[in-house]
Amino acid sequence: MKKILFALSILVVLFFVACPTGIIPNFSLSVSFDSTVFDASSNTLDFGLAEVDGQGITLQGRLRNDGDTPIIVDSMTVDDNLSYTIASGLVFPFSMEPGQPTTFSLTFNPSSSGIKPASLVIGFTTDSKRKITVYLKGEGNSSPSAQFGIDVSGATDYPEIEGFYVKDSTFNSRPTYIKSGSPAYYIYFFQPDGDFWGIDSSFNTDYPWYDTTNKIAYGSIAYLGPMSSADADTFQYPPETEGGTSWIENSATSSQITFKTGITGKVDDLIANYHYSDADGDAEGTTSFRWLRSATLNGSYSEMAGETGSTYTLDMANDQGIYFKVEVTPVDSNGFKGSSVLSDPYYIEVLQAQ
Repeated sequence: MKKILFALSILVVLFFVACPTGIIPNFSLSVSFDSTVFDASSNTLDFGLAEVDGQGITLQGRLRNDGDTPIIVDSMTVDDNLSYTIASGLVFPFSMEPGQPTTFSLTFNPSSSGIKPASLVIGFTTDSKRKITVYLKGEGNSSPSAQFGIDVSGATDYPEIEGFYVKDSTFNSRPTYIKSGSPAYYIYFFQPDGDFWGIDSSFNTDYPWYDTTNKIAYGSIAYLGPMSSADADTFQYPPETEGGTSWIENSATSSQITFKTGITGKVDDLIANYHYSDADGDAEGTTSFRWLRSATLNGSYSEMAGETGSTYTLDMANDQGIYFKVEVTPVDSNGFKGSSVLSDPYYIEVLQAQ
């Protein structure tokens, strides 16, 4: 009995050695894939990195009858139907004649991040019931995202208000911005006792009010104001005030804090200011940009040919009185693209002739 088992072992080993790389034999049936990452020694097929809910990665597989008698293929299953899909058009069971190949495809399309192990099992019948198991491996990776909002920095007495604020809803018929946390902090328009934008931990319809003598907005942690009714109507582009557009911290020192909206102006440059994030922690790759312009706030915005960088340098002879937007398409270090986002408008004032 020992001699027979030993001889069978030698036969199986020789069959593996004789088979080309990328083929799993099982006596008279073999399976191969069109991928160089297929490790025949461990029966493992590695799909690598695939974008979550993307187009997926599809590999072509082939069954072949290497024996001299027909084979009945009974089934082909995978134990993770959420991440892997078999497409064959085959009706089981079916017969394969000697030398006959049969093709199928296997797609890895993960619905969540992380490594997704699975097993592809092919059941067949020769002189008895047999099976081939191919171990599958692939990793799901989320696409990145970008957001526009308001970056707040430079606070000294209230450092808790610093951070990134995203557009949340509306208050006083204007957009509100929220910085997540506990408590959450809001940027919103204060009325009716003063026309200015401020930062606070909650909405307040009665307060704050603006003291024109002491130039303090009581009830607000920080504020931008006072403002004219036209400037206060929207925060889509930086409002102008008599004191400029610096935020003031409501404290004895009245220190200035800085903010950056979706587009930030610096000298003659417009800078795309956005928040990049990736659920997998992947670094930012070659994010792309498009700049657009319009003669009116709510008009049709046309793409600016050749302007594909994160910064646009103004042509003051032609850009005064124009509204600008920038579109950002985030890309991570794996080359996966996220959804494009469009900034709010940024207005370039018309300079008064001296």
